[in-house]
Amino acid sequence: MKKVVSLLLVLSLTMSLLAGCGESRETGNEETKVETKDNKEAAEKQEEKEEPVVIEWLAYNPDAEPEEDAPVIKYVEEKFNVDLEVWFMARENLHEALNIKIAGGEMPDIFKPKSGSLGNYVKQGVAGEVPRETIKEYAPDLFALYEEYYPGGEIWVRSMYEGKNYGYSGFNTFGEFPSLVIWREDWLNNLGYDEAPTTIDEFEEVLYRFAHDDPDGNGKDDTYGMSDFAFNMVFGAYGMGQLSSMSWFGTNRVMIDGKPTFACIQPETKEALAKLADWYAKGIIDPEFITSEHTSGHWATSQAFLNGRIGLTGRANPGHWELDEYDQREKVEQLQANNPDGRVLFALPPVGPTGLSGTNNDGAIGSMYMFTSKATADPNKVQKILEMANETILDFDHAITLSNGYEGEHFEYRDKNGYQKAYQILPEGIHPKTLGIGVLSTATNPADEREFYKAKTDDFLYLTAGRTEGMSQPKVPSTEAYSQYAPDLRRMAAEAFITIVTGEKPIEYFDEFVENYLENGGQETIDQMQAAYAGALGN
Repeated sequence: MKKVVSLLLVLSLTMSLLAGCGESRETGNEETKVETKDNKEAAEKQEEKEEPVVIEWLAYNPDAEPEEDAPVIKYVEEKFNVDLEVWFMARENLHEALNIKIAGGEMPDIFKPKSGSLGNYVKQGVAGEVPRETIKEYAPDLFALYEEYYPGGEIWVRSMYEGKNYGYSGFNTFGEFPSLVIWREDWLNNLGYDEAPTTIDEFEEVLYRFAHDDPDGNGKDDTYGMSDFAFNMVFGAYGMGQLSSMSWFGTNRVMIDGKPTFACIQPETKEALAKLADWYAKGIIDPEFITSEHTSGHWATSQAFLNGRIGLTGRANPGHWELDEYDQREKVEQLQANNPDGRVLFALPPVGPTGLSGTNNDGAIGSMYMFTSKATADPNKVQKILEMANETILDFDHAITLSNGYEGEHFEYRDKNGYQKAYQILPEGIHPKTLGIGVLSTATNPADEREFYKAKTDDFLYLTAGRTEGMSQPKVPSTEAYSQYAPDLRRMAAEAFITIVTGEKPIEYFDEFVENYLENGGQETIDQMQAAYAGALGN
């Protein structure tokens, strides 16, 4: 393209010069000299304008490396006059590997930082400040959507540190859907149940029978009711469904009286732990919950459930069980490979003694994209990155190209069960990201996305038994105390919860745990978190 443009400029300049020479016979040489000089300056300005802005990009989950001439990347380069140098780093240990590169003097212009790490990047001089006014100037449609969906300013808290902004956030379109409640339907039927239980007491009855009444009919005492993935449902029955998984219990957050704090130290959590300890004593909970029902592969996969050891699981979000392009559920197929008669039932979480019920969700605020100091040293880079983000909001067809590629070449629409669905039509063995598909998407209008993926929206409603929302953790700014204490707080909570559930410590130990937790960094972390949250909202 550059060669063609340059050739046109040369031809244009040549024609102007010839015309100028013809006129010089009548008007004299001075005018020719002036016109030639003007044309030369215009050509130089045009060439200067066409110089692409180089952007080093790591704002995606790199499952595969884009090839050199990836068509979707070339499309964006031409559309925005940029030269994209896409970083590829394997997803496993990505942040550790990235930090090693940064320590060695290399950094991209933009990337998705690990949760809670912004403060460290600011102190290291890696994060680059981009004021909200700059985002409003170069991404006005994205900014307007922030104001529409989050008039209180909550969208900014993840990108703020000590009153300054360092990035922008996307939208997690399906993030309000809660984590799942998944039963072995064949076990329920084998024990005479036609439907899933609904209250915490009914859950206990069914789970007890799963553990003691041979629900799979193999004549062996080798089953349990549940393991760690279902803990979240029990916490939710007492109003603390934000407690998502054992490794994160210590820093899972909840809003109390309009302020973020930690869920693990609340009185309701103590009630739920008492219930779990009672269930463990009754043999309902698999003793291997300490090492988790997930033992390998993706974190949302429960080997204990798929292998027929437990009859209730959860934690996974709808995307982990959704229909594939063949209208099959991969995890159901995995279950039936081990248990040919296995069937699943997606149901509601238990209702607790005061009517509370729920499971956690990821929240509707999506990933935060952080500018580096390398990017902010060049305002052109910041402008281009924001213009690219804004275009996905302004033009949904453009957003579709980024996420799916070209219609007819990379995907096609098919009528499936009354839905118009987009199906990839790539050759076998070709990963979409090698073509640049899904590499440059950042923020998309949630309303447009839900309409485009209507089949997915309806499937998620089915998987969550009609629930559209779960219990969300509030997003909070990164703080120095969180960076310092979070690992220890998580360890303390996990150890306390395990010892209480297994009966090694009585439920009264919870009060001692809370005291130790607060004295060893918990209170300082809460204080800084609440102050930073209020500051990010302008309070």
